[in-house]
Amino acid sequence: MKKAFLLFFILLLAAGLTGCSSVALDRKAKLLGFGETKMLPKAPLIFVHGLNCDGSFWWKSKIMKKLGEFGFSYGGDLKAEQKDGQILIHADNIIPATMYTVSFSGKQLAIIQQGKELAEMIKKVKEVTGSPKVVLIGHSMGGLAAREYLQSDYYGHDVRAYISFATPQRGSDYNPEHWYLKMFPYKMSTRLSGLDTKSDAVRDLKKDSIYLNGGPEFNTPNWFHSKDVNGNGRTDDVIVGLNDFKRRPLPEEVVYISILGAGSMPLLSTKRQNENSDGIVEITSQDLNAVPGVNVTAMVLISQQRHTYQNKDVWVILQLLRSAKYILEIEQRNVERCAAGQMKE
Repeated sequence: MKKAFLLFFILLLAAGLTGCSSVALDRKAKLLGFGETKMLPKAPLIFVHGLNCDGSFWWKSKIMKKLGEFGFSYGGDLKAEQKDGQILIHADNIIPATMYTVSFSGKQLAIIQQGKELAEMIKKVKEVTGSPKVVLIGHSMGGLAAREYLQSDYYGHDVRAYISFATPQRGSDYNPEHWYLKMFPYKMSTRLSGLDTKSDAVRDLKKDSIYLNGGPEFNTPNWFHSKDVNGNGRTDDVIVGLNDFKRRPLPEEVVYISILGAGSMPLLSTKRQNENSDGIVEITSQDLNAVPGVNVTAMVLISQQRHTYQNKDVWVILQLLRSAKYILEIEQRNVERCAAGQMKE
């Protein structure tokens, strides 16, 4: 009898704990003001995916579903295609909303090309919503794609906030072949992992890459498929690196937030990678503030999720959206006070 009662008690406790996290999250979200009309963003959110992913990384995520419960609406996934040197954006089913996802024309596309595609997607979102500005939320490499747009000569001054989620701002030398995949030939390991370690994207993500640090394209290691970093069909150009903030500064009118992933990936990463990173990207690389010479300051939040599970971290997203809202409101009040002559610029 005692054993039966004990078993019943344990099952009851387990059932309670199972629903506890969801209830607690809803309660916390209510305290932050989510679910009320006033919390809906004035600028639509554009979620940008990372390496070897597409828009489904976000639109299938817990984050998107939970934001939907709080009044945010999903307007669809914008898909890019490059044809005859032109960027085409497929947006037939896109509707006015407060959240969008994007899918680049290639899952391992050069980051400079991603920035150009993102620019066209932003134009389409502005056209559909009528909003003059957007908020960019980039996971992993998606954060670099967003920066490529912000630091480009075609930037349209139409981004209200930039939010990077475990983005390798200073690069990442994570190698998915560091253990069992090394036992297979290159083509087979690529097929098994889904990741081409010689692709343009992997080339650009390396800590010593020409894309991040600048320099002649021909200095790109020979083992990559292409040395054409800027995609103009030549390999003799000198690239101004993304992290050369003197020549490619980040626009200072944008609000910057860095989410640092701290969860480990015991089966896929080395011990050192797990201790200093989210299993793939080192924490010092994820923090925009830690990039030498950066000309802006980013607010920092911490996620306990490992790299490939960060689209489940609803609580961090809610906190950052609330924080961004406060920052934007303060800035707007300062602008209004400046306009009224109550304070100096």
